[in-house]
Amino acid sequence: MQLKYLMGGIIFSLYTLGLSSCGDDDNYLPISLSCTEENISPIGNDNTLILSPFDENGYSFRITGGNGIYMFDCSDNNIMDFHHDGRTLTISPKGLGETVFTITDNAGNYYTLNVTVTYPTDTYKINNITAEIEGGGLTLNAYEEIKNKIINTSLMQPGGEYILTYMNKELTEGRITLRQSATALPYEGIFKKVKGNQESNSPYTQITANMTNGEEHVYILAPASGDNAETNPSTTIKEEVTNTYVGEYPMLEKAYCVHIVSNDNGK
Repeated sequence: MQLKYLMGGIIFSLYTLGLSSCGDDDNYLPISLSCTEENISPIGNDNTLILSPFDENGYSFRITGGNGIYMFDCSDNNIMDFHHDGRTLTISPKGLGETVFTITDNAGNYYTLNVTVTYPTDTYKINNITAEIEGGGLTLNAYEEIKNKIINTSLMQPGGEYILTYMNKELTEGRITLRQSATALPYEGIFKKVKGNQESNSPYTQITANMTNGEEHVYILAPASGDNAETNPSTTIKEEVTNTYVGEYPMLEKAYCVHIVSNDNGK
């Protein structure tokens, strides 16, 4: 009788241990991705990964969580490529668009990543307008008149935007979109840009834009300086307008419409 109870107790203990082990195995950490490159977090808070078609090598990630046996699914294989070597997952662009990439294990855990492949952009929003004027023979009144005319006749107003969409790997040319104000309809063209140094040895970028309406604009993108630096220490976009006013003010040497801008895309 004692042997019967002893055997029953052993069987019950083993059964209980088996249940406990199964329960522990099911308590996996959530599946997650972490970039293998230090100090880089390309995945946004909403589990979105944005890739440029020029990011040929893409990003590599470590997979953690789940039971370690992973399966992968992509809703559109024309948008992205992926490769898992057993330790590292690499995601790279293939075509423009959006897709959903899912990692699952055979314990029911899953992770969903929204992948977008799009051309890189720079968006410059206009915060303020001013003018830069050169001309030693100008009177103070003439200087103020020119400045006010430049500001008041500027086609681009505060709230407007310059949007550069890069379509080559070197990020030197592509499509430009101008929005004259926050409520204005945009119009487009193509642009090329080159870098140089001003006489003060400070860097600048010249952007030549040819719009679909036949207009050509030459912009100087440069760090703010002088009075502009106090207003916004980051960036200005300048367009020379000397020819518009030199007939009325013969002593005018140079005149620029200056847009003080902020880069809204954080790139």
